[in-house]
Amino acid sequence: MGGSVSLVAELALVAFVYGAGLAVLQQTPAWLPVVLVAWIIGFVSERRANRRRLEAESALRKSGAANYPGVFDTPPPEDIDATGDDRFDLFDAGACTYLGRVAKTDLRELITRLKGMPDNGPNDLFVIHESLGLLHNAAVSPEFVAMLDDAFRRRDFLVLRWLPSSRKAAIFNSASQTDVS
Repeated sequence: MGGSVSLVAELALVAFVYGAGLAVLQQTPAWLPVVLVAWIIGFVSERRANRRRLEAESALRKSGAANYPGVFDTPPPEDIDATGDDRFDLFDAGACTYLGRVAKTDLRELITRLKGMPDNGPNDLFVIHESLGLLHNAAVSPEFVAMLDDAFRRRDFLVLRWLPSSRKAAIFNSASQTDVS
C-alpha cells in the first residue's frame, strides 16, 4: 500500500519487540499483556491507514478517469509497432493521469528492459522508482527519465499505459460527440 507504515504502527512495533524481548530475558509472562496490546494497536492502526490509502487512491482514479474518458475503460494496444506513430501519449493507469508525450524509441526501450518482470506485458507496465536503474545505460532521452522521475515524486509506483496519439484523439473526439448529443 505504498510502502509506508504509520507512526502509531511503528511505535506499536517497538513496544511489541521491547515487550517480547523483556519477556524472554526476564523469563516472565508479565510482559505478555504489553506484547498483546502492542500487536492489536499496530494491527488496527495499519488497517485504518491502508483503508485511508485505498480511499485516496480510489478518489484519485475516479477524478483522473473523468478527465480522460475512454482511455482507461478500453483495453490498451499490445503492439507498439502496429501503429505508424512515432510519439505516444503516456498515462499512469493506476492513478488515471496523463504523464506526457514520449518517443516510440524511449517506450520500446522501456518495454524491452521490463520484459522479464512478472505481470508485465507490452502495455500497462508496472514500474517502481528502482526500475529507472534499468534505464541507466539505455538509449533513452533525458526528458523521458525526467518525466518518470517527476511522476515518482507524486506516487510510489506507476502503471504505465501508452496509447498512440491518434487513438487518444479518436477516443476524446467520440467522447465529446456523445456528450453533445
